[in-house]
Amino acid sequence: MRAINLRTEHMRNPIGIDVKQQYLTWNCLGGKEQSAYEIQIMEDGNVVWNSGKTNSSQMYVIYDGTVKSRQRYAWKLRLWDENDQAGEWSKEAFFETGILEKREWKAKWINPELTCDPEIHKPASYLKTTFVMDSQTLKKTRENGSGRLYVTAHGLYEAWINGRRVGDFVLAPGSYNYDKRLGYQTYDVTELLCEGENVVQVVLGDGWYRSVSGVDGDRNLFGTDVALLFQLEADGEIICISDETKKQYVVYTDNSKDKDGNVRVFASIYKANDKNFGYNIASGGGVNIPTEETRRKISEANKGRTWTKEQKKACSERQKGRVISEEAKEHMRQAQIGRKHSEETKKKISEANKGKNVSDETKAKLSEAAKNRFSHEKAYWYGKHLTEEAKRKLSEANGVKIKCVTDGKVFKSIKQASEFYRISRDCITKNITGKSKTTHGMVFEYLK
Repeated sequence: MRAINLRTEHMRNPIGIDVKQQYLTWNCLGGKEQSAYEIQIMEDGNVVWNSGKTNSSQMYVIYDGTVKSRQRYAWKLRLWDENDQAGEWSKEAFFETGILEKREWKAKWINPELTCDPEIHKPASYLKTTFVMDSQTLKKTRENGSGRLYVTAHGLYEAWINGRRVGDFVLAPGSYNYDKRLGYQTYDVTELLCEGENVVQVVLGDGWYRSVSGVDGDRNLFGTDVALLFQLEADGEIICISDETKKQYVVYTDNSKDKDGNVRVFASIYKANDKNFGYNIASGGGVNIPTEETRRKISEANKGRTWTKEQKKACSERQKGRVISEEAKEHMRQAQIGRKHSEETKKKISEANKGKNVSDETKAKLSEAAKNRFSHEKAYWYGKHLTEEAKRKLSEANGVKIKCVTDGKVFKSIKQASEFYRISRDCITKNITGKSKTTHGMVFEYLK
C-alpha cells in the first residue's frame, strides 16, 4: 500500500500558506484498508517532525508543529495495509508558508490617486517602478527558485514584471468583507526576474472595494481609496516594496488618458447607474477601437466567405435576442429579393426526389399512423383520435376500480392510484392500455 495525491490545505504543493496548523491529506493505492500511517516533515533536508507509526484508518492529519514564515517544508508518509504490512514511502510533497506575522510586512500601503473625490468615478490607476538586481542574487534565486511576490490591494490589481503578467488570478485579490479581512496572494516570480534593471508595473481598479454595487448603485462600500501593498523578495531578501519614500512613478491623470494620450478604462465590477461607463473591464487595460481602415479590411475579408453548417448554427445561436436596426433589416430584405436556387441545386433536388416509390404496405402503415398520430394516453386527455379498442379500454379503466397487480391494492380511480403511488396518470394509463408492460416496476389492470 502506498500514499498518493498528497495535499496541504486541499492543494498540491502550495506556496504562501498562512495558517499555522496545516491540514495534510492523502489517498491510498493498493491494499484494501489502511491500518496505520507514519509521516515525516523536513526542513532544509532535516526531519523536524515524525508522527511515528500511528494506528488509524483516517487519511488526514493536522500538523501542529512550529512553522516559520516564508519557509518551505517537505513531507512524505508510508502506510500499513489491512495485514499490517508496511508499504514504501510516498513521493515527497511540500508546502511553503507565507508571511505569518504582521510585523514582517516591510511594505507600506500607497494610494496612487493625486486627489480623492468619492463622488467622482475615476479610471484605473497605473503604477510603475524599477529596481536593480545583480548577477549573484539572480543566480542564487534561480538555483533555489525563491523569487516571491506578496501583494494585495484595496480594489482590484494586475501586476507585471518586465512586461510579463504575474500569475493568472483574475479579479485579484478576490471578494471579501473588507472591513473584517483582506487576503493577499503569493506568486513565484523567479522566471520573471532578470539581471540589471527590472521594471514593475501594477494597474489598480475600484473592484468590490470602491465600485458601484447593488441595485441602488451605491459606491464606496468599504472605503474611498484604492491602494497597493507590494513586497518582492529574492533569495529571502527584500528587493522591492511599495513605500512612499521609494522612487514610485504613478502614471495617472484625472482626464481618463495616460501621459501618451492613450484611452484608459474604468476598472469596476458593476455598471449600476453610472452614466460614465463606456467599458466594464476590471483589469484597466486599454480599449482598442477599430479604425475605418480596419473596418474596411474586415469587410473585404468577409466577402465571399463560405460558412460551414456548424459555423452557421453557432452564428444563429449568437444572434438570438439581438436587436437589429431598421437599416440592417432593410439591407437583409434587399439581399433576399430575387434570391433563387442555382440550376445545379435545382437539379440535385430533382434527382433526390426521383424514384421515391412507396410500397402499399408502407402506405398502409403511414395511413394507420396518421389515424393514431396521438398516442392512446394523450388521446384520452384530448378526447379525440382514439381507436375503438383504446376507447373501450379507457372507458372501462376510468369507470371501474383499478387494481395494482404487484401488491394487490385496489383504487376507485386512476387519479387515486396516481396520488397513492406518486406516479403520473399518464404512466398508469400507458400500462392499462398495453402501451407499456410495467410502470415504475408495477403492473395495473382494471377490475370488471
